[in-house]
Amino acid sequence: PINDLKLVPTISWLNYTNKNQYHHKHNHHNSFISGCLYINANRESDCIVFSKRATGDNFIIQSSEYTAFNSNEFTVPVHTGDLVLFPSNLIHSVPKTNHDYTRVSLAFNSFFSGELGFVNGDMSGINYLKLDLKNQK
Repeated sequence: PINDLKLVPTISWLNYTNKNQYHHKHNHHNSFISGCLYINANRESDCIVFSKRATGDNFIIQSSEYTAFNSNEFTVPVHTGDLVLFPSNLIHSVPKTNHDYTRVSLAFNSFFSGELGFVNGDMSGINYLKLDLKNQK
């Protein structure tokens, strides 16, 4: 960006997932990018599932092959050290686990700080918003 715009973390938390536990389908409000850093995870048994939001579409076209872009759900296997970033409004979940260890992840949300929108030029001031997360109370 031409201005002082940064993506900054706003909140973070640890998730501990033990045998027979899961994380329900949800998204993260008041955030732009969310993420998850996997501190203890095994690619053979751990994953995050992203789900398409119900849009009320009347038509379904069968695909010859399903991908992350045309599926109702897409599963991403995760392993220790993986970092997964995604739009905060994307619905996601973790299925019920069946392993005998604790999966640990650090999840976080982020938002813009600085000048968002058109700052200079012919479009100056259009859709302009100054966000100052550093001085929020």
